[in-house]
Amino acid sequence: MNAIADRKSRSALIAAINRYLDGETTAFKFDDEIFSIQSEDDPTITYVVHQLWLFYDDLKDHKVKLSKEAWDYFQRLVLVLKSDTQIEVQTRRLWDYSQLVALVALLLFVYVTVPYRAELYDARAAAYESLGKAREAQQDRKEADWRRGKSPN
Repeated sequence: MNAIADRKSRSALIAAINRYLDGETTAFKFDDEIFSIQSEDDPTITYVVHQLWLFYDDLKDHKVKLSKEAWDYFQRLVLVLKSDTQIEVQTRRLWDYSQLVALVALLLFVYVTVPYRAELYDARAAAYESLGKAREAQQDRKEADWRRGKSPN
């Protein structure tokens, strides 16, 4: 990876981390600060911001609350940002036979149920149509009876 270290953005992120670790800012302000720092040229900044997000509560405002391990991790991230080092993230998709089995099961389910649903829909539509005709016939009889002077039941 030949990305260029964005020194200005890295310095701003280091300052935001240090303010949070020194207790000068709260979680909400820290969240706003780090997510406002972006760099298209330096993917390490994006990685560090997303890693930091895992260590504070963005629903409840609070000062820094970190375990010793988390505090050390923040310090290591600051060291990476101070250097021109890049963090390379490699992702790899792992396909498993169970995913294939699930796909086959889903396709089988769709194959079996879709025609059945279509038949149900056709039967229901026919029932509503005949019900509608029966209601029309009943209404016509009532209207005819009313015209002849018979009282409705």
